Amino acid sequence: RRRGYGWVLRLGRGSRMISRATQDLFAVMKAQDAAYGFRLMGCEMVRRADFFRLIQRALLQQGIQPRWLLDGCVQRVSVFDYHRENCGVDGMLPGVFQADFFIGNVTFFTQPAVVRFLDLVVDQSGAIWRFNWHEGFWHTAVARIFAPRNRVMHFDDWTHEIAAAHPSVDRPASDEPI
Repeated sequence: RRRGYGWVLRLGRGSRMISRATQDLFAVMKAQDAAYGFRLMGCEMVRRADFFRLIQRALLQQGIQPRWLLDGCVQRVSVFDYHRENCGVDGMLPGVFQADFFIGNVTFFTQPAVVRFLDLVVDQSGAIWRFNWHEGFWHTAVARIFAPRNRVMHFDDWTHEIAAAHPSVDRPASDEPI
């Protein structure tokens, strides 16, 4: 943000756009006052309950009330309802934004509350590296915790492909706290 950037776009290695976008994606994001835009989402395996506990702990420690993080959960009363048995199916977490293509609003991601949250769940915990919880989990959490739903854009008028040459290595499952 200090360098004057308003947006960041990622088209990951192994990803490609198959068809042309019919509009200026940045102009659309700006016109909608969007915080985050993505093309694909999917179900991702969460083998460790710690992922949910880590998010819960950060929300509770920082006094954050998530906006629509719990929308995919069966019970949605409080942050304590965000757990593997309530918010997924057979260890799968649905609706994870695929971060191989995204556009992020730099001002949104550099808000003090977002920076503090990411510092705790990514940098301090080290979980993203220790458990191979890819950035899509964190993008999804940040967008659903801090951005109103109408500020998250799902682009669906062009085609994008992700190619993964080397699947992730399984880590042992554990319900031990981080």
